[in-house]
Amino acid sequence: APARVAIVSGAGKGLGRAYALELSARGVAVVVNNRRHADDDEASADRVVREIRARGGRAVADYGAAEDPATGQQLLDLALGEFGRLDVVIANAGVSEAASFARQNVDSFTQTLTINLLGTAYLLLPTFRHLYGQSSGHVLVSTSAAGLFGEHGLPAYSAAKAGLIGLMHSL
Repeated sequence: APARVAIVSGAGKGLGRAYALELSARGVAVVVNNRRHADDDEASADRVVREIRARGGRAVADYGAAEDPATGQQLLDLALGEFGRLDVVIANAGVSEAASFARQNVDSFTQTLTINLLGTAYLLLPTFRHLYGQSSGHVLVSTSAAGLFGEHGLPAYSAAKAGLIGLMHSL
């Protein structure tokens, strides 16, 4: 088994990809999570796994969606099944919207809030419990200045990121 194992959600691009690559460069085996996009011929999670493996690292892809309550347990099971342990969880999956509050509808607001806030909770409920039970581990939650100060055109995103700050403080 590797010395350390991490789950990184939203690891197909941007910050999540950077986290996965950096952890791998430090010898950490990585569960690379990113939902599939209909227009991708190759899933972004697969591209990142291929990149990690090409550099000599260990990684496995997962395509669970952040808003699916089953994804957190699925990721924990994959980490334990593939690598035998879990040490780090980086909750990075998220989406933003581009609409002022006056132009949003309930469905779009709820979807953004669900992916960003509840999606992180869905990931952390089983994985935090596991880390807590083994009395060791690290959790990192990606948030934003929008959660502290709000941002025009990102009301649901701002609300979700503020909620994540509260969640982190409570953990």
